[in-house]
Amino acid sequence: MRVDILNVLPEDLPVSLLEAKAHVRIDYNKEDDLINDLIRTATAYVEKYTGKALINRTITLLVEKKTAENLYLLYPPIVSITTVSLPDGVSSGVETYTATTDYILRGISNKYIELPNTEVKVVYVAGYGGADDVPPIFKEAILKLVYDMWEHRGESVTGTISQYTKQSIARLLYSERETILC
Repeated sequence: MRVDILNVLPEDLPVSLLEAKAHVRIDYNKEDDLINDLIRTATAYVEKYTGKALINRTITLLVEKKTAENLYLLYPPIVSITTVSLPDGVSSGVETYTATTDYILRGISNKYIELPNTEVKVVYVAGYGGADDVPPIFKEAILKLVYDMWEHRGESVTGTISQYTKQSIARLLYSERETILC
């Protein structure tokens, strides 16, 4: 099974600049761009570690299925399915798709689609909602990561995370990890 995914981190983030600055104990504006970058890096790390989308966004999943196995939708929680499309040919050098309703959506927390062996393009919305809807455990992990990257920015490459913080985040988020079955 070949899987291509388009999952772009939204502009809205689970932790605001003011929250991060308060956590790091910074009361000046000179480093705002750096702190915003650290928030984005920490958010991406938490999403990759847990396999979950924190802020609502549209995800496009393009899968070439060779067997009749179920197609699990990545980055839960799944809010809604926008379209499920099957390929219908090539037009002007670009593969085109036609929407279908010939699928079954199953699952409670882990959503999956039952569909015959084929290539399929699924566009869906995933995430907890806006920044206020993100569970506190994820925000705490992001703030810990921002603090660690801020404190150790001169000792290593900016954006890297200390081993102690990685272990702390692993303990904090372990129960939130998704098992990816595709």
